[in-house]
Amino acid sequence: MSGRRPHASSALATLPTAGLVLLAAGLGWYAGRHEPLDDAAREPASRPAAASARPGSPTAQPSPTPARPPALAPLPGGRVLASPDPQHFLVLRYRETDPPETGRLEIESVYTLRRDPQRFLRAPNKRAPHGHYLDDLGAERAAELERAQARLQREAASGALDPEADARLADAARRVLALGDATALEALLTPEHPPSVRRTIAAVLVEAGFRSAAPVLAESLDSQVAADRERAAALLQRLAGRPIPDRESFEHWWVRLHPAEREARVELPAEEPPR
Repeated sequence: MSGRRPHASSALATLPTAGLVLLAAGLGWYAGRHEPLDDAAREPASRPAAASARPGSPTAQPSPTPARPPALAPLPGGRVLASPDPQHFLVLRYRETDPPETGRLEIESVYTLRRDPQRFLRAPNKRAPHGHYLDDLGAERAAELERAQARLQREAASGALDPEADARLADAARRVLALGDATALEALLTPEHPPSVRRTIAAVLVEAGFRSAAPVLAESLDSQVAADRERAAALLQRLAGRPIPDRESFEHWWVRLHPAEREARVELPAEEPPR
C-alpha cells in the first residue's frame, strides 16, 4: 500500500459531476444571501472612481464587488469541507442510493468559528493560543434540545394545577417545539397523562398549526372554566377557519376532514389583537 497522500482532486472525484455542480451552485447562492458574521471579514465597499481630468468626461462607475466564491477542500471518506462564508464550515457527503439517480448531497456537520480567549482558563491542554475555536452547531443544538425536553418532562410531572404551572408547561413546550421536536409534545397527549397537561400541550400544538392535537383541545370546550373554553374556541376557530363554539360544531368540522388533512400541519392566520 502506498503511503503517499492522495491528490486533492481524488477526494472530490468521489462526488458525481452533477453533485459538484449542485454543490457549487448551492454554496454560491448561500454565500450571496448570508453575510459574514465577523465585521472584519466583510468585503470593503467599492469606492467611487475618481472623475476624469478631461472636462465633460463622464465619471467612471465603480464595478460591483464580486461575491466571495465558496471554498471547497477534500476530506477523507469522500467528504468535502465547504466554507460559504468566513464564519461557517460545512462537512458534506454524497449519499449513494439504488438507483444512483436518487442520490443526494447531505450536510453532515456545520461548524462555526468563534473567538473566545476566556475558554478553558483552567484547561491548558485544551486551550488554543490564538483564542479561536470551531464549535459544532449540531452538537450544541442537540444538547439544548435535551435540556429543553428534560424541563418539559419536569413541568409535565409536577402535578400542579395553578395557572402559573400551566404557563410554565406551555413555555417549556414551545421551547421544545422551537428547537425542532414535536414528538415529545405529542407523547404527552395520551390518556395516561393528566387532563390539564394534555389540554395545555394540545393548545401549544394547535397554535403551531398541528391539526392532530385538535380533538384533545376540543375537550376544553366542555370545561367549567370560561377562560379555558374561550381560549380553546379561539384557537380552534383559527385552525378551522370557522367558528367552533362547542363540541358539536367541532365534530361537524372534524368528521369532514380527510385522514391526511387531520395529520397535516397548517399555517394559522395571525391572531387578532383584542379590541
